[in-house]
Amino acid sequence: MIIKFLNKETGLSVFVSDMIVNCIEKYGREHYPKEFGGIFSGCVNNKEIIIKDITVPEKFENSKVFFRRHAEDLNKYLEKIYKESDGKLVYLGEWHTHPNGNPEYSSTDEYTMVGIADNRDIKTLNPILFIGGISKQNFEYEFYIVEKNKLFKLKKQHKNE
Repeated sequence: MIIKFLNKETGLSVFVSDMIVNCIEKYGREHYPKEFGGIFSGCVNNKEIIIKDITVPEKFENSKVFFRRHAEDLNKYLEKIYKESDGKLVYLGEWHTHPNGNPEYSSTDEYTMVGIADNRDIKTLNPILFIGGISKQNFEYEFYIVEKNKLFKLKKQHKNE
């Protein structure tokens, strides 16, 4: 099933399959109680961002309150899919977990995402951020998107909206 998230203020929307969300939860549980994360790749069509895949880094550092990915292998993967898709598949953003925490972004998360949006080497104008708050019993998540150097929360859309 495809889930749609929208920010009415920006008009930007994200589409993701429940299989991708379930996969993020699985990675989060495997690394619990430490943070873990990766990147999204997919397509951008005007104000619609379509997540096609997630990728995890081969090398990373993590703790209960910290996750840093090493980008070398991820950059090679992104170059490969970009080339193989004739530029249709691109880097879309980041995801990580907050063990025993909520899915709200930190000032570090915001600084990182705004920096990604400002980076001219990264061709994503509106990078997305997914944070999964995970505990032994629960998993809740939020999507955010960068627009004009600010993070905006995306709201899950229901079929009648």
